Amino acid sequence: MMGAILSEEILKQYQDLCQKADLFLEQHQANEAIEEYQKALAMLPEGIWSCSSYAYTGIGEAYQLLNDYHHALEAFINSYLDDQQFNPYILMNIGICYEEIGDHKRGLYFLKKAYDIDQRVFEGLDKYKNML
Repeated sequence: MMGAILSEEILKQYQDLCQKADLFLEQHQANEAIEEYQKALAMLPEGIWSCSSYAYTGIGEAYQLLNDYHHALEAFINSYLDDQQFNPYILMNIGICYEEIGDHKRGLYFLKKAYDIDQRVFEGLDKYKNML
C-alpha cells in the first residue's frame, strides 16, 4: 500500500528479480522476462505498491516485443494505476497499445497526454509522433 513500508529483504528480492527480468528483456527473451517480473510482483504483499509499476512496465514492454498489445495494455494500465498518471513513458505506451489494437480515439488521447508532458519520449517513434 502506498505509505506502507516494505521490508528491506522483500524490496531487495523484488529488485533482484526485476534486474534479472531486465536482462532477459534486453536479450529480447520476452517470455522469460515476463516470468521474472511476475515473480517479483508475487513477492509484494497485497495492495498497491508504487514500486510495482516498474515490473508492470517491464511486463508491458515484453508483451510489446511479442506483439501482444492487449496484454501489454493491461500491464501498462496497472503501472498507470500504481501512481504513474504523469509518467510520459507509461502514457505513450498506453497510447501505442490502444493504437495497435485499433482504438484510435483512446490511443490519440494517451499519445497527446504523453507528448504534452515530454516530447522526448517519442524519440525514434515517428510513426506515433506523426499522429499528433
